[in-house]
Amino acid sequence: FYPENNKETSYILPKTVKKVLSTFSRNLLSISIHDSIEEINDYAFSRCSNIESYVEKESLYIGDNTNNCLILFDTTGVDDKNLTINKKCKFVLETAFLNKNNKNIMFETFLVEDENEYFCADQYGLYNKEKTTLFKHCALDSQEIVLSDSVVSISDNCFLIKKDSVIVGTSFNDFEKLFLQLDIVNIELNSNRNSVMENDILFNKDMTVVYRYFGEATDISIPSSVIFITANAFKYSRIQNVYLNHGLLEISECAFYGCYYLQHISFPNTLKKIGNKAFADCYLLEKLLFNKGLEHIGGSAFFGCNSLCYISIPFSLIFIGQVAFGVFQNSNFTDRNTIIDILMSKEECLKRNWSEYWWYSYNTKVSSLLVPNYNFTIFYNN
Repeated sequence: FYPENNKETSYILPKTVKKVLSTFSRNLLSISIHDSIEEINDYAFSRCSNIESYVEKESLYIGDNTNNCLILFDTTGVDDKNLTINKKCKFVLETAFLNKNNKNIMFETFLVEDENEYFCADQYGLYNKEKTTLFKHCALDSQEIVLSDSVVSISDNCFLIKKDSVIVGTSFNDFEKLFLQLDIVNIELNSNRNSVMENDILFNKDMTVVYRYFGEATDISIPSSVIFITANAFKYSRIQNVYLNHGLLEISECAFYGCYYLQHISFPNTLKKIGNKAFADCYLLEKLLFNKGLEHIGGSAFFGCNSLCYISIPFSLIFIGQVAFGVFQNSNFTDRNTIIDILMSKEECLKRNWSEYWWYSYNTKVSSLLVPNYNFTIFYNN
């Protein structure tokens, strides 16, 4: 931990330090880093826009024409479109791809010197030496993103330019992260051995995980093998009815976000968790009959579901996140009276880990659960 209020302008990392996880003070002008460092947090030096020098074998380099872009271990050859990784380069931090305004630098080419033991590059991007992890995809003026056959995984912030079309290689197996970073409407799988496309739904190879829906059907039935629906899987789709399978355990964040035409959803008894914003802005949903066994409803999970008239909450529910239910103040549905049937006593409710604002209604706090509000009425099973 390096305190933000530290006034020192220079710092020498002790030789015993192996990992740098702190974020350094903006007061630093110079820092010495030794060669035995094994790990450095992506944003460890993101505040240090005034750094002027690094010592110990030029272990850090600031490129003037990249607006204080931070690149580690003697990286050279930086300009507005090209980045060359020197043979000594061991780490490239996320801040290496950002200018001082925190915007991506649109590198079109990555080059790696032959003697470098940690990185390699091709016309598509920058990789680890084995070319199994893609760190950064080039900012290419092309219609689609291409992931080479050897690529298995990608970094957390992999893409300098967002595209909606992707060509996936045979080895790729990081679909959840891919769909978190890109709003993909077209995907070419190229005999990918880690996924299955069936009825316009992309699954993992065992069909236990739903990654993304690409179809236009109004009714969807989830196969019995599925246990997990990933983030954004059905986001903004035109589905009207969803039939979830027995065996499903979790629906991740934003999985059905903005499904404006969704009218019916059935929850299987196996379901344990509904993530943040999972069904937010599903305007036409009228009833929510949650299953016995459900334990977790995330924040804003059903916020903006303006047509809700009945909700049944099971005894098993342990957690409800902030504004899990409710409507916008300027909504046309604020005069609708929603019945909330809680299958436990009022005393039992107060023991649960429920947000004070699990129902949002003009900042109405319902944690005390003492009086009915004009647009929701609570009943308890005593």
